[in-house]
Amino acid sequence: MVSEFICTHLKDKRLYDPDFWIDRLHNPDEILVDEYEIKSFNHLLYKKMVESHLENYYYVFSDSKKEVTSDDFINEIEKIMSMEDLEKLMQENLFFKDSEKIKPLNKYQLKEFLSNFRDFKKGISADIPISFGLITNRSGLKSIPFKYPLGITPNYPFHDITRLTTLSPGEPILIYRRSFKLNWYFVQSSFYSGWINTKDLIEVSKKEFFDYNKSARTLILIESKVCTEEVPTIGKFHFQMGDKLVLASEEETNKFYLKMNTLFPEGCYPIKIPLKRRLVDEKYGIFPISSAKEVKTSFLNFTQRNLIKQAFKMVGERYGWGGSDYNRDCSRYIMDIFKCFGIYLPRDTKYQEIMTPAERTSFPQQTDKRKIILDGLKTGDLLFMKGHVMMYLGKFRNEYYVIHQGSGFKQKKANGDFESFDIHGTFIMPLSAYTLGTRTTYLDSLSSAVKITQGLNKI
Repeated sequence: MVSEFICTHLKDKRLYDPDFWIDRLHNPDEILVDEYEIKSFNHLLYKKMVESHLENYYYVFSDSKKEVTSDDFINEIEKIMSMEDLEKLMQENLFFKDSEKIKPLNKYQLKEFLSNFRDFKKGISADIPISFGLITNRSGLKSIPFKYPLGITPNYPFHDITRLTTLSPGEPILIYRRSFKLNWYFVQSSFYSGWINTKDLIEVSKKEFFDYNKSARTLILIESKVCTEEVPTIGKFHFQMGDKLVLASEEETNKFYLKMNTLFPEGCYPIKIPLKRRLVDEKYGIFPISSAKEVKTSFLNFTQRNLIKQAFKMVGERYGWGGSDYNRDCSRYIMDIFKCFGIYLPRDTKYQEIMTPAERTSFPQQTDKRKIILDGLKTGDLLFMKGHVMMYLGKFRNEYYVIHQGSGFKQKKANGDFESFDIHGTFIMPLSAYTLGTRTTYLDSLSSAVKITQGLNKI
């Protein structure tokens, strides 16, 4: 491993080498959970979410309804952002991002929006028909249909507090209805319901929806981030780890590129992506992804070696709340890793913690007893604290290490003062480090451990 990279807090740079952690394992290639157990896990998780009335945070499209009542629709809107929460938001000193410029928000804009949004909800009286759609461009799903990203600080990276998650091209959605601003739709995705700009989706028939999403010709993206090669007059498309890409047939590929009057590049996978703007009378474009990129025709084996490799592929990447700026937050980081194995976790930290159907252990108050629990974990298990999730790596020189997408930490110096490391990215650290906002260590802030490597359906 090249050791010239800059690491400001770990003296031993080997800790940033995935092979360092793999070599310490007894049997890193043991398959921890097989394909059948993973399917059982996903089914049980979905069942738990439905029983808790949380299916909009974990949706299975085979159960999709034809319509939704007006009351249920309003409840869905309120679930992701209530009027009470919006009123509280008005009390904050807010900033908005317009292109690359961050400016203080004129509260009049938000007041006008709130008034219109309130009237919009009052006007919903009839049942709402549901249609099927596909995402056409990497796009943000938001808690309110408000044009600009909103943040409570002007700091970089800018966190859009109204952004719920990011959807990739080709992802399936159910379309409910437009907002009072006609360029927004309320939609249901696999892991969230929310508002999305109409420029980023197309409506399709039910048959077309299922034909596309149930295609047997797919690739699983194993790299952290990949974009297609550029196609003239259209551009390129961005994907991220765990995305399932639909492959076009040779006939579809040749037909599309004949109409484009160009050739499909040598040594590429033909990826079939829905188009918002029709091109040469085609609803789908065929876009090349280099065969040098790391993709698989099936899910990875669920082993500790593969868990570590996937987790370390995002080291050094910036933090991105809700997937903003083509980055990840802590729960999306974990979710994307496990999608590579066919394990579909909820999008939010709180549901990853309490809904994951694996053995969960709560941490007691005493630090010594917390360490006993850590000693019983395996590399790849999940650690939770309020609003945050981390992946456990292991114990080295009497320190317990994790990898995560986090804000940073503090270390206590010999004179008792604290030194802050404001990172906002993917990094490795010992749990003896202190959280940025408190004088409490991460170890003493832990709420629970989920033993996801140790038998997913044995609870």
